[in-house]
Amino acid sequence: MLKPSAIRSRLQTALLAALGSAWAVSRHSYDVFPDGRDSRELEHKAFAIGLPQSRPIQGGGRQASAVGVYSGTVVGIRFSFRLRVDAVSADYNEALDAEHLIVQHGVRLKEGASANPELGPALLSIDRTTSPDGLHFLGHVQFLVPHRYTT
Repeated sequence: MLKPSAIRSRLQTALLAALGSAWAVSRHSYDVFPDGRDSRELEHKAFAIGLPQSRPIQGGGRQASAVGVYSGTVVGIRFSFRLRVDAVSADYNEALDAEHLIVQHGVRLKEGASANPELGPALLSIDRTTSPDGLHFLGHVQFLVPHRYTT
């Protein structure tokens, strides 16, 4: 049984390893990650992970203590990447490559050996934009991660 805090911790550890030492967990939490209106708040190569929603999955069986509550938790990752004025295209591509790594590691989140391999994490959405001043790439990736809450 995988607790939401474990989902978040596993993904954060995986992303820090995959993205490299230049990347860091943002000083802003997922819920207040800057939207780019004030680019002074944005950090280069920073990300935040949040779990904005969990719901029981229909057909997940009984909610007995031995089984737990089969649920789907939305996992969101917001990230920012500075775009240099003289290298916007190259930096944008590098930000897209980072997004690809985020997707790769998000879809690998599994509860464990007992998890149904057909019910693994699913990519829900990818949103991308640039800050109004054009100096930052802003990405937002969301997954649905199935897991069980203990009862």
